[in-house]
Amino acid sequence: MELLTKIQAGNKTAFTELYSLYRNEFIVWSVRNYSCRTDEAKDVFQEVIIDFYNNAKNNKIQNLTADIKTYLFAIGKHKLLNLIKKNSKTSNFSNSELINDKLITLNNIELEHKKEFDKEQLNNFLCNIPADCKRILELYYVKEWDMESIAKELGISSTNTAKKKKFDCLKKITKFIKQSSRILVF
Repeated sequence: MELLTKIQAGNKTAFTELYSLYRNEFIVWSVRNYSCRTDEAKDVFQEVIIDFYNNAKNNKIQNLTADIKTYLFAIGKHKLLNLIKKNSKTSNFSNSELINDKLITLNNIELEHKKEFDKEQLNNFLCNIPADCKRILELYYVKEWDMESIAKELGISSTNTAKKKKFDCLKKITKFIKQSSRILVF
């Protein structure tokens, strides 16, 4: 608690000491427990320290019931969980996984691999999926309609049936990609 008092008094040496004291331990803990990269753990620790400093300087930490390390790691835990959520929304999927959420659009698909992607093959792929699949995926991914609106538009009896139809269409896409002569990565 002495360290906190010094930081609140504006002692820069105490702040540097706090940073050095927990930085490496926090990085190791983050990588081990939250499967993040080292550079991500370093960035999160920077944010944690800044939050702690601001809270200390603005007297938002009056009666700290835990030690400073516990406080820092608790802030870090929440930031790491938010990072995991953020990364899960933007992570890449291999061709064997189903594409979920709004990660791709049919009009602007970017595919990578060791060789440059052949645009002709993409056009062939889009022309070969059934029109109803193309329409449901276009409404969902391009126009960003909800499933209830899609069901109404396409005359599908229920939202669950529309979800099932979208799922089946994505399975067809996955099967087509697996059967193609190239390995594609979304």
